[in-house]
Amino acid sequence: FKELESRKVYNLPVKYGEVSIEISVRGYVVHDIYSKRERSAGEFEYDDPITFSYTTKGMIIKHPLLSEFSLVDGIEAYHATEHVLIHAGRVVAGASLTDLSGISYPSGHVVIYDSSVGGSGVSKLLYERLEDAYEVAKDIVEKCDCEDGCPKCVYDPYCGNNNKFLSRRKSLRLISEVMKGEVPKEEDVWGESVR
Repeated sequence: FKELESRKVYNLPVKYGEVSIEISVRGYVVHDIYSKRERSAGEFEYDDPITFSYTTKGMIIKHPLLSEFSLVDGIEAYHATEHVLIHAGRVVAGASLTDLSGISYPSGHVVIYDSSVGGSGVSKLLYERLEDAYEVAKDIVEKCDCEDGCPKCVYDPYCGNNNKFLSRRKSLRLISEVMKGEVPKEEDVWGESVR
């Protein structure tokens, strides 16, 4: 990640810049769209994953670690929040369904980036309008009447994790806390570099 600019959004540190992405496809899932079964028809793994890398533009948001969340709770909250912020990007930045991608980490870091090589500028618009995106995201997860995640709120048809580890309720809790603007101070917010 090469930082180009940074700012605070509801007291959260947010950085925008160049992002190096490596996609690794380890397998695929087959769904029978005509079946009423909720489970997939099968999951298949490749012997050798298919990988490709590219550079694009994107942002890193550092969300707080909420003390009441276990490790799994946090993963579900950050992953769902990543999805719902990308969904909000359609409203606030004019993104299409595949313009933005993302990844979330148990540390609270959420990376949202342009899906195209070199960047399309959509993540920059989202970065500039992130307060509005949180408003839309909160509206999405607050008004959905599902149990704890569905295609109307936090599911994404392009999720690389097959929409596992998602929680609408935990995302709502996280977003509500973020929007209060009272983010607790943390040591070493950005962590160590992976390079």
